[in-house]
Amino acid sequence: TELERDAMRLRSDPQTTADQRLESLLSDDVFLRQAAATGLVQTDQLGNLDRPASPQQGVGLISAWRWKELSAPHTVSAEARREWLEWGLSSDSDEVLVAAIRWATERDCKDQLPTIRGLLERNELSPQVLSATIGSVAYLETGSASARKRDPASEQLLVNFAGNASRSPKLRAMAIRQIPDESETPVDSQIGQWVSEQRDRNLASELIRLMTARGTKSASDQLAALADDEMLDLQSRADALAGLSRQAGTYASLVNRLSRPNQPAILRQEAQRILKRTWAADKQTRPQREDIDAWNELVGSGGDADAGRSVFSLTTCINCHAHSGRGAKTGPDLTTLAGQMTSHRLLESILLPSKEVG
Repeated sequence: TELERDAMRLRSDPQTTADQRLESLLSDDVFLRQAAATGLVQTDQLGNLDRPASPQQGVGLISAWRWKELSAPHTVSAEARREWLEWGLSSDSDEVLVAAIRWATERDCKDQLPTIRGLLERNELSPQVLSATIGSVAYLETGSASARKRDPASEQLLVNFAGNASRSPKLRAMAIRQIPDESETPVDSQIGQWVSEQRDRNLASELIRLMTARGTKSASDQLAALADDEMLDLQSRADALAGLSRQAGTYASLVNRLSRPNQPAILRQEAQRILKRTWAADKQTRPQREDIDAWNELVGSGGDADAGRSVFSLTTCINCHAHSGRGAKTGPDLTTLAGQMTSHRLLESILLPSKEVG
């Protein structure tokens, strides 16, 4: 095909210029971009190019220099690598930053450690850049990396970052989300204190989700205390109460008390969900399971993300699926589901899960 011929030309044609390959790094086709980067290496054209204006070209050129050094280390000088890394690590593009961090970490460039660590001081970080930076700093400082789910050095950096009250709640919440459920730190009492001290809903939500995922007696005791804390905002109390759904028997006194008519509606509703008191009434008004159109009309186009998060945690969803770093890995991760499926298709997957299995 024409695309295959273009890729072959970009990979190996000596008549194709460096500027033509640089232009091809802007292609929407990932195979053409890779062919262009490969061609820049194989035809030794990298030295003829200046720093690009486009982030996409920047990623391609950093990747090409990285491949060149991996395949023939003696052909890339320390000075050339340093200049490209300094350029990449000063970028405002997440993609360029991650590419530069990866290259610096692979080559064990401890001279870049202060710059990489300095990225953690930025006021805005994406989850990808935060994760890459934490991993890089942990490796460059300790000289080791874990291939397993957990890495002690990375975890400690995340805990330190999350515990820094001078950082924005948004960034602290991002760090909490990346701490594995099995991590022993921060301890549950510390998490409970952070929730009580911090009034940001997003941060409180991530802290409560971490304790819910742990499911230990200590974590559940903290959730019970938060659910009963009248100084805390009602939605965070409801989140904490939902986190107790799997230990409802142990905390029956609290759940029953919060289900009474004199309690705020949001807490009463959450407690009644746990006690399943609404199920009988709901069953009378539910459409038949197979009537997807009726369910689609019932659900409508709106929604309540807090209620959805609660239902996800206290029903069987979380037993198979993960969302935003919490849950099981048996079924597909649902984090990026929004916008990827129609509501009709999503309802069908929930109501008739065996109809189509990926």
